Amino acid sequence: MDRTEVQKKLTATAEQIAQVERDLEANRQPADAFAGARDNVRKAARGLVELEALFHEGAEAGAEKRNCAACGKPGMATATRCGFCWTKIVHAANG
Repeated sequence: MDRTEVQKKLTATAEQIAQVERDLEANRQPADAFAGARDNVRKAARGLVELEALFHEGAEAGAEKRNCAACGKPGMATATRCGFCWTKIVHAANG
């Protein structure tokens, strides 16, 4: 999961929700405010669907991780060294 992309989606969704709140608070032209709010809610909903897809994408990558035997931190299953403590990892298939 690309954290930068997730952060962008979260920021965009938060901005869309804030816009919805501003649109709903507008009292001068209620019909226009509700139309704008409806559009912003749809954008926010699409953003949440995209964000959910990113999280599911990250969950799949999590299945390919394992904990370091030395420090217990998570890392890639195919790594040859721990990304935290730099201990050399000997895979069972390698002996």
